[in-house]
Amino acid sequence: MIKHVIVATDLSENAGKAAKWAADLCAQTKAEVVAAHVIEIGLSSWLKARYDDVVDDARRAKAEEKIAAWYAKHAGTRPSEVDLRVNTRFGQRVEEIGRASCRERV
Repeated sequence: MIKHVIVATDLSENAGKAAKWAADLCAQTKAEVVAAHVIEIGLSSWLKARYDDVVDDARRAKAEEKIAAWYAKHAGTRPSEVDLRVNTRFGQRVEEIGRASCRERV
């Protein structure tokens, strides 16, 4: 049984197709959808504190609302949850996001 569907997005129009697909799947399976967005920052941006959007609560809430609104525009419904992360690591992004999301929802 599917409990969660994670839709990773860059907020593009093209990624909107995945949002619609996820919404359709969730409607059929009663699963919850998680709209995930990762903000990639480099060391120089981190050192200059350009990551304030996800540290400050008000800015983070605004960013999460932007992601939820993007999802709603493409899927016709709001996501069950928004997962916004800042990533400064290097490696296999898809595997890292998947492991982190699954670990937190178990």
